[in-house]
Amino acid sequence: MSGECSNQDAGQCALVELPETILGHIVDFLTFSEAHGCLYVVNRSFWFQHRPSVARTTVEVTVDACNITGRVEDDDDPSRKFDACLPMTKTLEVYSNLRVLDLQSLATDELLGSLMEADCLPQLTTIRMRRSRGVTDQGLKFLSRHNNNNNFDSRSQLEEIDITFCQNTTYRGTFPLRDKLPHLKLLRRQPEWLDGHFHTPFGDSGGEVEVHTYWPDGTFSFHRATQSTGFVLSWNELQNNNQDPQPMVGDRLQFNNFHPPAQWTLPEWYDVFRFAYRPGVCLLQLPELDHTSTTSSNSERHVLVGQRLRRLKAPTCLDRVARVADQIAVGTSRYVDPCTLQIDTELNPTRRHWLLISKMKVLPLEENDLMPPAELVEECRRTCQAMGTYGEARLSQFEDVLDDILSE
Repeated sequence: MSGECSNQDAGQCALVELPETILGHIVDFLTFSEAHGCLYVVNRSFWFQHRPSVARTTVEVTVDACNITGRVEDDDDPSRKFDACLPMTKTLEVYSNLRVLDLQSLATDELLGSLMEADCLPQLTTIRMRRSRGVTDQGLKFLSRHNNNNNFDSRSQLEEIDITFCQNTTYRGTFPLRDKLPHLKLLRRQPEWLDGHFHTPFGDSGGEVEVHTYWPDGTFSFHRATQSTGFVLSWNELQNNNQDPQPMVGDRLQFNNFHPPAQWTLPEWYDVFRFAYRPGVCLLQLPELDHTSTTSSNSERHVLVGQRLRRLKAPTCLDRVARVADQIAVGTSRYVDPCTLQIDTELNPTRRHWLLISKMKVLPLEENDLMPPAELVEECRRTCQAMGTYGEARLSQFEDVLDDILSE
């Protein structure tokens, strides 16, 4: 490389035009953050020779429009770190060792497609995009695509994908991820506090507890004979108006093995009602337990669950009912008037607007049990395929019809 500069008239040289011997002396005097700011200007191989720690990796970044903002850390010395905002395209070219990418609520199908097409993150293992309404099932397909040689490319290194509250994605849209990402260990569609084994107040006369297990991807399995397996169609974040608000959501369940009673429907509607029955419950995370108590496990938590008596749709006023939660013992259910907060142990058929409120103990999933059993996923796949013959628009219409029938 010659020592002449293309910008001599301006009295300055571009970094890329300097001989590496001179450039090496310059970067020795730069701070970590200053060196990192120049990283995407100079050939990457130079940095591995002169300042390898600067070129090594970033821990986490977030995306805002066309820029990446994040905290860069030196693997050799974690105390050396700084915040920066750099152009996305150049940043991604530099951070080939990036392992965790948090897109927050700003992800879109177009962005995911661009990231995967560029194929510049071969070490990426975790990608998060919570509350990204711009992501659909098409965006999930981008995360699972093959390369032109029909082999798994760098995207097959993905181990964790978080699409919690990405309202325009579906359970059906996750099958390409399951099928094409061999290292996938965690597929999250719901908040962490909804994972686990819910010990319900329901069960047989022998006193055995009916346990409802929910995996992070929304797949569930209930320990009972019917209406026992399926997946969560959707979650809605609900506003908790209490003084010390805890997370509260409403959901809609899709069963694999629901069979409507004959009195509910005409024979020709039987099959569509199998899938239009989508009951919802409201769940509210209760404050953390006092772990100084000897009566509770450190891993145990409590969740308040509310459901309507004669409607499919989840109630939205569980925050109000939570004011009397201390009057409901763990592992029991009570009927509650959401208006007056009156509590009763017996069901009165005339109290149509009352709610069934249960306080449940939740135990965590086993550490290596964050994905549901393969046979259960296949059962859910068959349900999705059968639902596809009717179309979501038609199923939603029948869901409303069924909700009206039950309310009569």
